[in-house]
Amino acid sequence: MATDQFGGGTTTMGGGTSTFAATSYSVNVTIERQASYNKFFAIPIVGILARAVMLIPHLIALYIVGAIAVLASLVLWIPVLSSGSYPPIGYTLVGGTLRWGARVMAYFYGLTDVYPPFGFGSESDGYPINVSFDTSAGGSKLFAIPIVGYVLRAIALIPHFVVLYVIGAVVGLLQLGLWVPVLMSGNYPDVGHSFVGGYIRWSIRAYSFFLGLTDEYPPFRLGN
Repeated sequence: MATDQFGGGTTTMGGGTSTFAATSYSVNVTIERQASYNKFFAIPIVGILARAVMLIPHLIALYIVGAIAVLASLVLWIPVLSSGSYPPIGYTLVGGTLRWGARVMAYFYGLTDVYPPFGFGSESDGYPINVSFDTSAGGSKLFAIPIVGYVLRAIALIPHFVVLYVIGAVVGLLQLGLWVPVLMSGNYPDVGHSFVGGYIRWSIRAYSFFLGLTDEYPPFRLGN
């Protein structure tokens, strides 16, 4: 199974708890490479518009599910504050929403030609883009304090959001040229796959920290 060059390996499951073979961080994002890519989607303007139109149902669903996940986060702090454990339903709902969003982003940016499935997905459903969480770590009660916890997380993430803003702009510029090798040879260039994939990975980790799926501060890097 091939992953992006920053990814390293795959994630396995054991006894319901994630085992991370490719990364020491608690949120693992793997992006498999295809042997070749559909040249139709590389046609300037046409390809990106086609992907955008095809993703409209996903964007509508994610808007609704994302709102539900945010509302759920307003009560998920209760078991963390009382027991120090993030509830499994939080990983299913909030984590599943982030996984779904990562898959939609990867498809839109052309990292995969496999249309994303509707739903939260799972760590072992076979889709080429996956997000998995280490559920064995306890939750910090400080971060679970209503309002205070989110404010602290948001402040701590300011450097990440600044860097991600810049990286996102670069990713946008890369789209102006990444279609060329895909259209000519059917191969998505390594630098694009690593950089765009790394941007998605970094974003998912930042939002995972903000939403309380992990208390481990995200690393400043594109790779696993």
